[in-house]
Amino acid sequence: MSRKILVQDVVHPHILECKPSETLRRVTERMSEHASTAVLVIENDQAIGIWTEKDVLNFDFLTSNASTTSISEVMCLPVKTISGSMTLNDVTLAFNQDETQNYLVLGHDGRRLGIINQTDIVLSHDLNHFLHMRRVDEIVQPTVSIRKDATLSEAAYRMRESETDAIIVLPDSNVFSTSIGILSQRDLIRALAGKMDHAPVGEIATPSMLTVDKDETVFSARKTMIENGFRHLGVCDRAGHLMGIINFSAVLKCMQEIYFEGLRSVLERRSEALQRSQKHLALAEKIIEFSMDGILVTNELGVIQSVNPAFTQIMGYAPKEIIGKTTAILNSGRHDQVFYAVMWRQLKSQGHWQGEIWNRDKNGTIRPQSLAISQIPDDEGDSYSYAAMYRDISKMKEDEAEAQRLAFYDPLTGLPNRRAIEGRLEKKLATASRRRKYGALLYIDLDHFKPINDSLGHAIGDLLLIKVADRLSKILREEDTAARYGGDEFLVLLPELDDEMKVAAGFAQTVAEKIEVALQFSYQVEEHRLTLGASIGIAMFPEKHLHYKEILEQADIAMYRAKSSHQKVQFYDAARQASVAVRTELERDLSEALAQGALSLDYVPQVDTSSTVIGLEVVLCWNHPEKGRITLCDDLMAVEKSQSILPLGLWTLREVCMQAHSWATEKVAFRQLSLNICTHLFMQSDFVAQVERILQETGVDPRLLIFELTEGMVFSRFEEAVQKMKALKSCGIRFAIDDFGSGRSSLSALKILPLDTIKINYKYVHDVYENPNNGVIVQTIIAIACAMDFHVVAEGIEGKAELRSLKDMGCRAFQGDFICRSLTASEVPQVILNPPPRLKNIF
Repeated sequence: MSRKILVQDVVHPHILECKPSETLRRVTERMSEHASTAVLVIENDQAIGIWTEKDVLNFDFLTSNASTTSISEVMCLPVKTISGSMTLNDVTLAFNQDETQNYLVLGHDGRRLGIINQTDIVLSHDLNHFLHMRRVDEIVQPTVSIRKDATLSEAAYRMRESETDAIIVLPDSNVFSTSIGILSQRDLIRALAGKMDHAPVGEIATPSMLTVDKDETVFSARKTMIENGFRHLGVCDRAGHLMGIINFSAVLKCMQEIYFEGLRSVLERRSEALQRSQKHLALAEKIIEFSMDGILVTNELGVIQSVNPAFTQIMGYAPKEIIGKTTAILNSGRHDQVFYAVMWRQLKSQGHWQGEIWNRDKNGTIRPQSLAISQIPDDEGDSYSYAAMYRDISKMKEDEAEAQRLAFYDPLTGLPNRRAIEGRLEKKLATASRRRKYGALLYIDLDHFKPINDSLGHAIGDLLLIKVADRLSKILREEDTAARYGGDEFLVLLPELDDEMKVAAGFAQTVAEKIEVALQFSYQVEEHRLTLGASIGIAMFPEKHLHYKEILEQADIAMYRAKSSHQKVQFYDAARQASVAVRTELERDLSEALAQGALSLDYVPQVDTSSTVIGLEVVLCWNHPEKGRITLCDDLMAVEKSQSILPLGLWTLREVCMQAHSWATEKVAFRQLSLNICTHLFMQSDFVAQVERILQETGVDPRLLIFELTEGMVFSRFEEAVQKMKALKSCGIRFAIDDFGSGRSSLSALKILPLDTIKINYKYVHDVYENPNNGVIVQTIIAIACAMDFHVVAEGIEGKAELRSLKDMGCRAFQGDFICRSLTASEVPQVILNPPPRLKNIF
């Protein structure tokens, strides 16, 4: 049964309020901070005025001072209010009649519920089918432009006089192009908030506005606005020249008109058909009969004359049950006499009416519908019939409202999601810098959640996460924010704790400790009593003008420190990051070594149980001027996420391909050449294309190559990794999971990944013959690999006992210092063709 959608169901619950004495500067700061379009002026708990983004156009930027002007001097009054029990249809009608932008929504007890604006109405309508049939050039508005060096006073005047909410900012060339900026009412608010009243337009405007092609549909344009959080888009012609802009108001107007234009067109064609011939009448009746929309025809007294099959399907009434009765049978009781009086007045004066209405079907269900009514005169023009077209919109509205909610909130816990918390952190960081108030970001990772989720299933895991989110929310202040950042990770934002760093840090630690204790208490999830822990990293801000992403990284680093120590709450410590300097020096040295030709490759043999060399793993070496020839395994880990790894990785790949091709040409018998691919290189958008280019240039047989990927690399961005692996697999390249068992592999994921080989992590290989736990893990990995037809390689073998135990467990490929040391390229053919005695007798 469709749920009745009222204003109180969709209104924004958070109202920005201020006192009459607050300065305009302070008010605009708060509006910018909360991304609010309006602020209510409250005195004695009564709304005495309102100030909106539109009102900023009336501010005199030239002579007035926002720091001394009180909001009571510029507010608008009275505040227009509506009841929360009004329908969205009624509100749409009110917006059209009052030509206002905001309403204060009141509950039945007079309590302020929130503010609703035209943007909310746009998002609540669902005419996607029709919006697909309209192009943006049909609703484009002519541009009003201004120079970059113009004053904000001049810009506000131009916007006010042209009755527009945005103005184009021309570049220095004074010529329209796609790189021009846009200045909106919201930008003027931001200017006042940032004390930039007298800045030139170019410093305030958005430097490059987002544009769409004139041939795009209105549906696509509205989707772009919602996804990017924009209220304006530029419209370009086919040559790429800007021809105008569109805004939310234009989309709203289009949505109100487009559907009913179709109705009037159908009804006009029907009227013409009646006048021309009975044949055309029959054709029109067929169109109505097979229409997907419900159509009802009455005489001028409202007595129903006919209905089409779609009407019967929507409302449940068969023709014989409703013909001869008045349309009052459909009344829901949701609309007052004023609503119907306005409808009939427009019908008689303009010949048509369009809007939304609540109707009651045969079963008593009250549902929202799009309704269009047209007046049809008879041949003599002495009397009229009325034709109404209905379409049920309840499901569409619910779906669109849900989609909008999911854009900023986690669907499982109801907490803000990654996108929302990063946006809030960025704003709070700017506010903290301006007000010199310290805040904190807490990065929370749940301990022991993964085993619970894996053993009891995702359903239990989801219920557990919901309970965690509930506990977090109960600990925090109203101004704090808890968010689900992904998986079992949560963020807590604590803004404006204190103007002293030490005091603020103390507050942050207290909150973190409360969270740690609260999350440790057991959880009753269905029949299971479960226990979790939490590792919490804290990063304080603002500090040295850091970007919000750097604050996130600091909190993440602190969290991992907490996870690896007994102290489960850890602050980010800059002193511990002294290794960054070492890493920077290493990056520089490696870049120089690459440029000077000081790098080379060694190869670690992989043997089977017959002591035959079946493959080689590549090891990068550095002919260091002071330390001699050294391998770079640990050093590469230190710089893996840096930009310097990219040329190094591509150089290694090219060298490996050339060497493999050379050996193949020389008839050196080996089955495979394994190469570790670093995360940063693999996640480059053009990685597949880079590999294909190197394969073509070197002429190597791709079937000789195995790319080794770590578990963390694959599972951090699983879908992207699978896509790239499949693309390279189609070229002939094979894949191995390196250090299997060290990360978060799951059986379900292994079925999806296009793998060929699993390499057992060395920490499980070590002491496998003495440590029963390691033995069980290794046996399990081998069994899984055999069942899924994967090859298995045990790496890091250091002794005879380990080798014998692994062979007895069913492993058939091995590598490690005990098997054979790493070889230079010149040594490889000799070892393969004539293995040394020790290697021959290794088993």
